[in-house]
Amino acid sequence: DQKILFSAIGQIGEMLYEVGIDELTDVNLSEKTTGAYSITFLKTILKIASITEKLEVSLKTDHPLKMEFTILEGGDLEYYLAPRTEEEEQYEDDWEDDKEFTSDEDTKETEPEDIEDTEESDIEEDEI
Repeated sequence: DQKILFSAIGQIGEMLYEVGIDELTDVNLSEKTTGAYSITFLKTILKIASITEKLEVSLKTDHPLKMEFTILEGGDLEYYLAPRTEEEEQYEDDWEDDKEFTSDEDTKETEPEDIEDTEESDIEEDEI
């Protein structure tokens, strides 16, 4: 049985979301693929999902993530998101997103530049 796993790891916690192949309308899985992408940018891009009829996701290890949206009222929109790299600095807006989900008691007096790899999203296609 094949499935697609979406996982996110950040300063405030981790998340794992599994999608079975039977839940998708069309699938073309050829190999295991992984990538790390900014959650901040993904959240911004996915705001369009509420007016989307169809979403096609294409990914390949160490390549940009491609998301093609088919809009309900007609038309298509494509987004490309470059993967994060090990050396990439923490974005200020990623830090702000983390802070909005933590309580005052949980918030520490740490500057964003002191945090390494605090938030990333890993996307995997996997065969079982």
